[in-house]
Amino acid sequence: MIKYLFTAIFTLTSIFSFAQKKQNVYYYKNNGKQVTIPDSADFVRIIKEPDFGSANFDLIEYYPNSKVKREGHVSTYTPRLVFEGKLTSYFETGIIKSIMNYKSNRLDGEYIYNYANGNLYESRLYFLSVEDGAKETLEYKTTQVGDSLGRKFFDDKGTGTVDIVWPKGNKDYGNYVNGLKEGTWTQYIAKTKTTYEDQYKNGVFVKGKCIIENGESTSYNTLDAILPSFKGGVTAFGDFLNDNLIYPKEAVKLQEEGKVYLNFKIDIDGSLKDIRVARSVSFLLDQEAMRVMKLSPNWEPGMQRGRKIQVTYTVPIVFQLKKK
Repeated sequence: MIKYLFTAIFTLTSIFSFAQKKQNVYYYKNNGKQVTIPDSADFVRIIKEPDFGSANFDLIEYYPNSKVKREGHVSTYTPRLVFEGKLTSYFETGIIKSIMNYKSNRLDGEYIYNYANGNLYESRLYFLSVEDGAKETLEYKTTQVGDSLGRKFFDDKGTGTVDIVWPKGNKDYGNYVNGLKEGTWTQYIAKTKTTYEDQYKNGVFVKGKCIIENGESTSYNTLDAILPSFKGGVTAFGDFLNDNLIYPKEAVKLQEEGKVYLNFKIDIDGSLKDIRVARSVSFLLDQEAMRVMKLSPNWEPGMQRGRKIQVTYTVPIVFQLKKK
């Protein structure tokens, strides 16, 4: 199906591009990588030249089943999309997934996100806020929250209690006041049998507590993930590399130097696994970088909301020849 759809789109584009405004067709994987073979693409993107008197390009993307994936406007599309105005996304069934509004690639105004059955999940209002002459910051208020059955939890002032049970048994419970989270918010994750209790004041996270199945709890002061770190910090990691790296003699003869980027996972116990070369310099330097990284002691693991998490990490290993 994907072959015929993408071929048809390309053919129609070629036939009508002279009669209508110019169109550019691109093929992409879901991870954002552009491909040249239509059969290997997950979706197709068409960019149409601006209408007379307009500075914005039309954007439309299609799923393999010929349904529209996303449509809107961009002021530029290379090297990245810069959205302007209304952007509508769809599920593969054709039901609207989200409606967002942009101004110079920044969310602006109404935002709507739906469940796969079309019922409202959440609506927000985005705006710029400036306090005491500080830099503008993008903020939002939640204007409504609903569940997949169509129930809505807020009054017309954005105040109400959210009580949602998700299909896999996860639960969310808490209060909004004037569109902002307030008081204790409880989230239950069924798979890990973990409960999170987060405290909010005027929509701002204050502190939280993670409670696991056996009743043990851990406190945290940020919702952001805390990245893993080499024990002792950056300086200690540099010392570890200096103590263990051996510049291959053959690489010296060949005048090979540069940065070998290694990618690996840091598990919840701090151990390194799945070490691989993400960006190569040469076989000799790649192998030496791999050898040394496998000697690394355990790191301090990543943390999020009081729990240790596995994190994928990338580091550069520098090989530099001494100047004569």
